[in-house]
Amino acid sequence: LELLESTVKVNESDVFWVTEEANILYGWGSELERYPMYHKYITKEEEVELPEDYESYKEELEVNKPEYLESRAFTSYVSGVVMSHASAEMKEMENVDRPLFTLKKAADVIKDKEVLDDFRVTYLKGQLRRTEISEMGDAIEYLRANVSDEELLVDFNKEYEDWMGLAVGNPGLDFVGKDIEGNEIHFSDFKGKYVYVDVWATWCSPCRYEIPFLKKLEED
Repeated sequence: LELLESTVKVNESDVFWVTEEANILYGWGSELERYPMYHKYITKEEEVELPEDYESYKEELEVNKPEYLESRAFTSYVSGVVMSHASAEMKEMENVDRPLFTLKKAADVIKDKEVLDDFRVTYLKGQLRRTEISEMGDAIEYLRANVSDEELLVDFNKEYEDWMGLAVGNPGLDFVGKDIEGNEIHFSDFKGKYVYVDVWATWCSPCRYEIPFLKKLEED
């Protein structure tokens, strides 16, 4: 950060400088935020001994900074802070609507409306990829009623419509691929049958780990 501040800037108003400042600050903060979790994973130890002032870095990192919204490091940090607060409370709850609770909890953490709207839309777009849409009705209704940025809402609604095409009960989207012998196959060729589509890579450890289970699934 000191190097960035000492750099001769041709145009100090260029968004690059503000974004790079956010990338440095909040990238640093995100690594510190994740360190205890990584430590537990690597060492297999449940308790992590940290200095008493370990979390003092949070004093330097403000979540209400709309000028930093172009920085992915900033938005990632904001998301981590909100999710940390929401997850801590949801541990004590039963049958909680997690997406809806998180959208509401965000307002306790983020006070700037621009940052709040950005978090809510980005978060729920992510949930569209992870949660059955039919289970998200209340969260989607809440989002549309509480986000005032029209551009963000248009962006969310477009993604929502795209994912609705994959909702349970809708016809599957036809696509074309090739089998291991190079023959062209269509998804529609398997109409009336169960189809499992797995996208993976040889460099992906979890992908390789699941191969024996896929073979068993094929045998069953």
